[in-house]
Amino acid sequence: MNTFENEELKNFYITSKGFKIPLNHEKVNELKKEMFVQPYCENPVRFPIFRISDKFLYIPKYYGINKFGLPNVENIKEQNGLSVDINFTSKLRDYQLEICYKILSYLKKNQSGLVSIYTGWGKTCAALWIASELKLKTLIIVHTENLLEQWKERITDFLGISSNEIGIIQGPKTDIQNKIIVIGMIQSISMKDYPTDTFKEFGLTLYDECHHLGCRVFSKIFYKIGSKYNLGLSATLTRSDGLTKVIKYFLGETILSLKLSILNPNIIVKFTNIDPQEEKRMVNGKANIPGMINNLCDSFARNLEIVNLIKDKYLEGRKILVLSDRRNHCNELKRLLEATIINSENEVGLYYGGMKNTALQESNKKRIIIATYQIASEGYDNKELDTLVFSTPKSNIEQAIGRILRQKNINEPEVIDFVDAWSVFNNLYFARSKFYKKKKYNITGDVKKNEYEQNIKLDNCVIIDEE
Repeated sequence: MNTFENEELKNFYITSKGFKIPLNHEKVNELKKEMFVQPYCENPVRFPIFRISDKFLYIPKYYGINKFGLPNVENIKEQNGLSVDINFTSKLRDYQLEICYKILSYLKKNQSGLVSIYTGWGKTCAALWIASELKLKTLIIVHTENLLEQWKERITDFLGISSNEIGIIQGPKTDIQNKIIVIGMIQSISMKDYPTDTFKEFGLTLYDECHHLGCRVFSKIFYKIGSKYNLGLSATLTRSDGLTKVIKYFLGETILSLKLSILNPNIIVKFTNIDPQEEKRMVNGKANIPGMINNLCDSFARNLEIVNLIKDKYLEGRKILVLSDRRNHCNELKRLLEATIINSENEVGLYYGGMKNTALQESNKKRIIIATYQIASEGYDNKELDTLVFSTPKSNIEQAIGRILRQKNINEPEVIDFVDAWSVFNNLYFARSKFYKKKKYNITGDVKKNEYEQNIKLDNCVIIDEE
């Protein structure tokens, strides 16, 4: 790893802002070029992941270490953080013990790393146990209000810390004084300039759903926080736009990856019977995917197909999660279901952004939960689910499927995939089908129609990464 002599390393530093190199170093121009990254997507924009002061170039910590080696000990000046009294008031499960100690040991040696653990294993519990072992003031980074509320509940459950002892960084609010644990919104921290001493007391930062951190805006967060210990958490670390490397440059390598291999869902493919609709194009000639999804959501005949199948699964005694791209579509599906199911008020619930946390909790108790992909794909918790319905087309569905694989229930897990076989929706189905086959899931339903996908030609549009 270390390609430079110790004499050379005297000029390098590790600080809270990353790996620090003098601007007069011969490698600076080369590093600047290397530290421009570009996503694999339509109309990609290159962006820098370095920073410059009057005298120094700052690059991601682990990129610098891998390229040059560790600086001399006296040049490592990290943000150790404030020691605090945190105690784990719960108990790790037997299957969590070895994994948690492995993560803790790695962090004590390497300071930072990534963990990929399947939905339902208990990564939140593990992360809070690690915080209790390191006993440092801790910052937790989330990207949705729903996750913020979930972490507050888990902190109380596992650490016995009351809600008024938990700090918040969100927008203009910086409630961090005399707080043991603080939860921060990534949008606020990455885009807003807080006072320089806002983050100086944090010795540990936990990045929830850390795969979001590779993009141009959110990656700015790494030069603002600078804690010594960092742990990135996600069920799926890999980004389809090729920017996973950015996360590793800042947070280091993957400590471990746990995949759920016990439960495999049955995939039921259902081709919708509606006629292909007019293909919408934007001014640049590309497919207008949002507009065409709106048309799908507005199709009464298509919605009836979906509702009738949901009703059939409901009568089988299943607990169902229905996912859509649009809130209005969620509302319409709920309205149609309420017209066909007895006592529907107690059986059908909505789950999407903008709802109060108490309302979300009540909806989560229903037999049929109609939610948006955005709020249910990450951080959503309901172990009783056994059926998943894709009511609008997506390409990236791995985390969504994980919602019904959290534990073995009475009913075998099923995924109902409604396919609209025209325009860009062919591409989205092709991506889903490829994922099903990679996972070796059993595919049933419209099998004969399903065979035609072998001949699908990708037209002049892109498969969207819904992150």
